[in-house]
Amino acid sequence: MRLVLLAATASSHTQKWYKQLKDAGIEVILITAAPLGDGSIEEIVIGDSRSNRLAYPLNSGKVKRIIAEIKPDIVHAYYASGYGWWGARSRFHPLVISVWGSDITVTPRESWLAAKMIRYNLSHADIVCATSRYLADATIKFYPEIAGKMSVVPFGIDISKFKASTERSFDNMDVAIGSARSLERIYGLDVLLKAFKIVLEEIPGAKLRLAGDGPKYRNLSELARRLGIAKNVEFLGHIAQDDMPPFLRSIDMFIIPSREEAFGVAALEAMACGIPVIGSAVGGIIEVLRGGQCGVLVKPDNPDELSAAIIKLACDPEKRKLLSETGRKLVVDNYEVGRCVKMQLAVYNQLLSIES
Repeated sequence: MRLVLLAATASSHTQKWYKQLKDAGIEVILITAAPLGDGSIEEIVIGDSRSNRLAYPLNSGKVKRIIAEIKPDIVHAYYASGYGWWGARSRFHPLVISVWGSDITVTPRESWLAAKMIRYNLSHADIVCATSRYLADATIKFYPEIAGKMSVVPFGIDISKFKASTERSFDNMDVAIGSARSLERIYGLDVLLKAFKIVLEEIPGAKLRLAGDGPKYRNLSELARRLGIAKNVEFLGHIAQDDMPPFLRSIDMFIIPSREEAFGVAALEAMACGIPVIGSAVGGIIEVLRGGQCGVLVKPDNPDELSAAIIKLACDPEKRKLLSETGRKLVVDNYEVGRCVKMQLAVYNQLLSIES
């Protein structure tokens, strides 16, 4: 099978899918406007969306010609907006478009034109894949006409890399709390900092480790200083995907305080490492934590409730051990990478059988 991917190579999700599909024996040709540029992935670079938002409309004709020359079996666009536009304008079939989050939860609300573009793109897809049931339902709510071609294909977790430490203890009160998110308002790290100040009043030896970079770094570091907690907070900056499992195994709890979340892959990676998760009761987080069965859910934007949950879990080693075990089992049973790749391949094979 020859597959053309239209996607941002700079995205870690694209990188993982590219490798997983190639490992499954698919010939993958990647066309991008956000290149990785380190030579580790073969990519055809068309424009640069990071410096020019017109890269998609200006280059759709060129992408169409390249696809016609490649003659793939399937074209798959990751993200319903820019790359979805390339897919729709290529007029190629079968076309798959994956919705990943903000392309549905944010972009259609920005303007009527953005909403219309997303509708146009999705209308040209033969199948639309969503990373979660929550996101699939949100997509159908905006665009009910595509309900019949919706499919859920989650991001997969490599459980051979994301695995629990055999030396973990659940008895320590001086917990290391961590989060790995882009430093943006939507991910609620300001709420976590305010909650952590309250935690320190009960557990003075607690530590907070934040992995990630983004536009709110200065605001968040200044907030930590104003709250008087800076000496207990580490801003680690961007952590490469290969270094994420050791980071997760270095903490005792993973916090995902998002104001909005389409899926929650960061929570699943932590759960695969046997780390208890506390998350906001929003969107895909509710889904991956199974309504609180495999983690602790709290109200979003609520430092008091979040701090209370952290303190309660820190004081309950049996609950932490139980969440470690149930979380790991959930990932192994439902989100193991091989399982998710098979789900994606089933979508492709369904389309090819229809075509033939």
